[in-house]
Amino acid sequence: MPNSSNVWGDNIASRARGLNLYINRFESLYRAGHISLSDTEKIYSSAILSFYAYLENAFEQYFVGLLMGRYIPSDTSFRPLVSIPSYNVAYKVVRGARSYADWIPYKRNTLRRARVFFSSGKPFTNLQKSEYESFDHLNILRNSIAHGSSASLRSFRELFTDGKNLPPNQLHPPGYLRGQHAANQTRFNFILSNTVIAIRTLSQ
Repeated sequence: MPNSSNVWGDNIASRARGLNLYINRFESLYRAGHISLSDTEKIYSSAILSFYAYLENAFEQYFVGLLMGRYIPSDTSFRPLVSIPSYNVAYKVVRGARSYADWIPYKRNTLRRARVFFSSGKPFTNLQKSEYESFDHLNILRNSIAHGSSASLRSFRELFTDGKNLPPNQLHPPGYLRGQHAANQTRFNFILSNTVIAIRTLSQ
């Protein structure tokens, strides 16, 4: 029985909410003096890496699920150009000659692939650039934390910190994520919220 695409979006939103609650618990422990700042920042780093890995896997599940008819978007113009009943076969076709499929950056990977397998690339072409850039920003954060190379950190600074009046403790990725985007909202929460908004559009 096919699932509405909204089910897929709901699952990602639920994961984001869970991570925010997880982060908040550790912030409470930090404020109470039970854990160090260093340990608290490590939690932010691990949470971003966890969410990014979950999101890439979710893209794979959704893309292949659409090819298999497991998910049905509400967009009546949606039409797969091929129909593949087997997950293993569908994934092999999607990834081509590679041993795995990248999904982010979105335009270079997901959009290009969607235009091959779906009529007009829908539903993946329904996102505006300002929406799918939330995935790419998450990718830059993930790389800066996972790799810590000069190139990945330079990309982080160019996007997030250069030209901004931030305190020194917010000029590195986990410290930046802990900083306030708005009243009662950290940048970690803001970034995940933007991602969920884009996912909601994609899953309509």
